[in-house]
Amino acid sequence: MHRRIASVAIAVFFLVQIAPAAPVKFLLSSRDGRNVIKFISKAPLETIEGKTGQIEGAVEVDLADAATAAGQFEVDLSIVKTGIEMRDQHMREQFLHTDSFPKAVFKLAKVTKASQKSLTDGQPVEIEAQGELTIHGVTKPVLFSGAVTYLRESEATQARLPGDLLHIDVGASILLSDFNVKRPQFVLLKLNDKVELRVDVFATTKYPEPKPEQKKQ
Repeated sequence: MHRRIASVAIAVFFLVQIAPAAPVKFLLSSRDGRNVIKFISKAPLETIEGKTGQIEGAVEVDLADAATAAGQFEVDLSIVKTGIEMRDQHMREQFLHTDSFPKAVFKLAKVTKASQKSLTDGQPVEIEAQGELTIHGVTKPVLFSGAVTYLRESEATQARLPGDLLHIDVGASILLSDFNVKRPQFVLLKLNDKVELRVDVFATTKYPEPKPEQKKQ
């Protein structure tokens, strides 16, 4: 009898060891207030930097295997700020046409490279990730690279957000012409066709419920 119990215990132990871990879902919301999405255009006559914190989405990943990451993010382009109100208006109305195409959407297809397999508490993992980016109604493949860091919930992380966190700090280069964003002749020296995208955001497993006044907005 004791041998049978021991055999069952050993079998259960090994089944637990080989069972795949459930992916962890990290939520991303503009309610954080400190997430930053940037686009940077370095043209001969001017460098333009646009910013917004309006990003929503989620990513799921097995912490034991960074390559399993999958997710989707949406950025509201209609409220990107460059520091000059008139320029913001021109960007929305003449280039991005945000009345018709208000959002940029990135869908993560796969992680192609990772400096280490597992996501360990506090250890940045350098990655390259392929996905599809939709801007101005056009979808194109894009490669993001940078670092992701898993942070187990602690007193220090709770000062930022509740729950376990995933810090995503990545970037990519795109061409506006690839997305059918046309630059009039008078801005060719002020707005480069090549634009750098920078993403510096935190996602969490326990996003707080919005306050009653936020739900009404």
